[in-house]
Amino acid sequence: MSVPQSNDGRSFSDLTFQVLPVKSPGDVTVLAGRAMFPPGAGIPCHCHSCDETVTVIHGSAVCHVAGNTYRLGLYETLHVPARTPHCSANASASEEMVMLCLYNSAKVDREVLDGKECFPQSTPGEATEAP
Repeated sequence: MSVPQSNDGRSFSDLTFQVLPVKSPGDVTVLAGRAMFPPGAGIPCHCHSCDETVTVIHGSAVCHVAGNTYRLGLYETLHVPARTPHCSANASASEEMVMLCLYNSAKVDREVLDGKECFPQSTPGEATEAP
């Protein structure tokens, strides 16, 4: 499947995000959530003021981070440092994709960007495999 290399056709309204409870003996300083992407759905380029770590727990994803492309399969994980432009999309046209999202802050903001910061400036189709 070809995943768009721009913000065109991407929307946060396609995404279902469920905040998961975090148990802690002290103040909770992290946020955990489950992001569910319908087939072919992707979210626009954005950044947060905190780090984000995502793990695919169902399906497969294509993630763009500061001009690099990563294809993530089941249980593969990607770390995105604070203020780094990024976006994710479901790599499948027929199967839902689900990510576990972890943030190193209990309060997560999101700044939507125009897209050029996320997508590679190289030949479309080139990708970097997750290590």
